[in-house]
Amino acid sequence: MTGHSCIWPRALTLPIALASLLGACAIAGASDLSADLRGFLAPDFLHEKVQAAAVPAFLPAFLPPVELRSLLRMIHLVGLCLGFGTAMTLDGTALAWLRSGRAPVHASEHLEVGGRIVLVGFALLWASGVALTWLAVLADPAFLTNPKIWAKVVVVTALTVNAFMLHIRVLPTFSRSLGRSIDGRWRKRERVSFVACGAVSGASWVLAFALGVLREWNYAASFAAIMALWLIGMALAAAAILLLMPAGRGAARYEGPDRRGAV
Repeated sequence: MTGHSCIWPRALTLPIALASLLGACAIAGASDLSADLRGFLAPDFLHEKVQAAAVPAFLPAFLPPVELRSLLRMIHLVGLCLGFGTAMTLDGTALAWLRSGRAPVHASEHLEVGGRIVLVGFALLWASGVALTWLAVLADPAFLTNPKIWAKVVVVTALTVNAFMLHIRVLPTFSRSLGRSIDGRWRKRERVSFVACGAVSGASWVLAFALGVLREWNYAASFAAIMALWLIGMALAAAAILLLMPAGRGAARYEGPDRRGAV
């Protein structure tokens, strides 16, 4: 096996394991676990009339019927694990490469494939989240007055835009770094792009996950307060990344093949 094929089993062990575990729990009817996580982007079904709005999806006769919202919630959990787990893995891996000044031969491919997995997670989150929200609004239009829902939409939208920016600005930087240092000698624009995207990614994923778990904030936390917390989180994340990034001297050079002329 090549070095490229050996990288991914280790890098994806955590997110795939989490997705499998949560999916199995949802299928087995672990309602407590799903109740804590289901509000990541989708609504918290806290009222009986919202629960009644769910459309049953029937299984074979020997199995009890499963509501449509339960199936959508399972999809939502898988999307959450793929997106959150893989994004955190990629962010930590890229920062570790910067600190050491070294990266594996297939560093750019590593980040590229990971980015695609995150995009799959986003697709699952958006599709299931919109469907679950639609079911809730059909049952109770007042559901849209919950400030936390709009905060979730803003944060996940920012995460989606940030994911595309990572593909446009940060991943090409790693590819262009083949043959020169991937350290503090990056140009200012490259460093700013890495810090900004990393700060948005880290703070936004954590806040989005927290908003799904903290049902106590439903109709209680204001939109402005959540946005202020988000901005503070991004500032702290950016400061932490800047402190962890290496200085421009004394770093080792990238040891992979020089593909700067590749398309």
